[in-house]
Amino acid sequence: METTLFPNDRFTPEKSWQVYEATRGHIARTGVADEIRRLASGYSLTHRVLPETTDEILSGYQFPWFESEDDLQISFNLATFGCYKQAHGALRSALELGLLLVYWSMNEDGHSAFKRWLRSHECTPFASQVWKRVSSHSNFKAFQNSFDIAAQFKSVSELGDFVHTRGAKFSNVLPFPGTSVRIAGQRFSEESFEAWRRRFAATVRFLVVCYLVRYPIGTVRYNWGRKFGIDIPAFGGLPDNWIDMLEELVTPGVFQKIADLAKTDSHVAEIMTWVDGLPDLTEDAINDQVFEQQKSFVRDMGLDGWLAMVDKWRDASEDKTEWDNLCSRVVSWAREQELDGTPAGSPPNQPLQRTGPA
Repeated sequence: METTLFPNDRFTPEKSWQVYEATRGHIARTGVADEIRRLASGYSLTHRVLPETTDEILSGYQFPWFESEDDLQISFNLATFGCYKQAHGALRSALELGLLLVYWSMNEDGHSAFKRWLRSHECTPFASQVWKRVSSHSNFKAFQNSFDIAAQFKSVSELGDFVHTRGAKFSNVLPFPGTSVRIAGQRFSEESFEAWRRRFAATVRFLVVCYLVRYPIGTVRYNWGRKFGIDIPAFGGLPDNWIDMLEELVTPGVFQKIADLAKTDSHVAEIMTWVDGLPDLTEDAINDQVFEQQKSFVRDMGLDGWLAMVDKWRDASEDKTEWDNLCSRVVSWAREQELDGTPAGSPPNQPLQRTGPA
């Protein structure tokens, strides 16, 4: 099937694959895949720091965040195909959509305003309008005193130059290797890909900083499991390993400046007063939570699939006895429910055996 339907062939599906192979080689040589993976994984945690009220859940308020995450991935895909201008445009969209959640969280009725936008009854507010409201929040004002986040916004906002094609530098023409000449066409450009990579990293870091500044509860290290077990409410508290990822992403120095905000943030104080006032869960209560969770897994994947999954968890765990006790309890329950294919009434405490091939 002919795919070149235009008078020229500067951009074609076939060239996309050629550029993709060249990009793969560059990524393999430079090791930038690890950086992009860390940035993407870190951003995936940011929507967890926003408290989820009933109104917000019913409004579908996380839609712009998920759309921004998709645009980050699409931006990477376009960059690997040599569509660098369009990759920057998708990055700009990710920036604006990512900020919208912070923007709407400034007012108590943010979910109502969001629903009007989600139904396409209102236009997306301009980035300058969004930042004006965001930067007026007390946390952002205090953070500005120790970190020039306004300058960071100005820097990432230059992505709009690609959307509006601000001259040749922000167009489809690319620098020809070894010269100062720019020529239009779809080809791998190390200079252009690296420029995109730097902007990708700056955009993700800026958004992560914004989420944490708005809700610094995401920087608080606390043994939430002591109070909630595995059923931690969605108030923005994160496990320590997630916090470690975010600290590395924004750099320890910047992270500490945000963590300092948590000491005076009213939302954090309210949450911690409530949490500290709760009784500690007993070990039996936590084990019961885990048991109920694993029962649902067995129903979904079958006992054999569950045992295979637990084997991997057990191998990575330091407390293998705990996993053995859980396995014994779950297998006994599965046999009582006839979910393992064994006859009803089989001895519940016999050694663990798989119901299929090993």
